[in-house]
Amino acid sequence: MSLDPLQHAELASRLIKACGGVDAILEMNLVSIGRTQLFAYASKTDRATMSAEVMDTLEGYCGQRIYSGFMARQEAVEAIESLLNCASEADYLASDLQRSVIRALSPGSEDGKALSVNEKAELTRKAMSLSQAVLETVQAIPDANTDEIHAPS
Repeated sequence: MSLDPLQHAELASRLIKACGGVDAILEMNLVSIGRTQLFAYASKTDRATMSAEVMDTLEGYCGQRIYSGFMARQEAVEAIESLLNCASEADYLASDLQRSVIRALSPGSEDGKALSVNEKAELTRKAMSLSQAVLETVQAIPDANTDEIHAPS
């Protein structure tokens, strides 16, 4: 997950504001960077990005997870999208396997109800792909006791 420069600037600006502004941050000696750098973090034209250390310090001071909370939500959205993609892939593979079985076993096929070695190997490959896709999807579903969603591997 990556943020674009405008997102970084917006989040930094909100975090700095939540701490009382640049002057308040400097007066309380919360961070070891100067005024110019703090303004650069919040600038929509500067490409400066706030370090994790500064972010953690400022979030700890104001008690709000402005930056890290946004990133965590973005990761959750990406994990859900990945989970849905896995489920869609499993659905596609199941449909493909079903079509292949029907085609292979239809009375009009070469061997009638018997499968050739190649047909059987292809169906086995498709079944294994489906099995792997379903397994990855199930493993990515969050546990009941946690809010964590894990992107499928």
